[in-house]
Amino acid sequence: MAKKEAQAQILVYVTLNSERLAISHLTWILTISSDEQVRADFKFTDFRLDNQIPDSDFNFSPPDGVTRVDALQTPGRAGSAP
Repeated sequence: MAKKEAQAQILVYVTLNSERLAISHLTWILTISSDEQVRADFKFTDFRLDNQIPDSDFNFSPPDGVTRVDALQTPGRAGSAP
């Protein structure tokens, strides 16, 4: 009998600074097989929740020739999206 292949897994570890309740470290791991993985480590040195972000940071200009769509139908389902 052939050995069954394991499915990929994603693991995320988050470390919080308990005094400020802020993220201080995050590790993201994609396990592809028992001997193969992709890993990314992030260290946060200045994490704040009280910053006001200006609306201008979220401007989006669509390219010419596109049409705005407010709702999409889900494939295989009748009716329109909510």
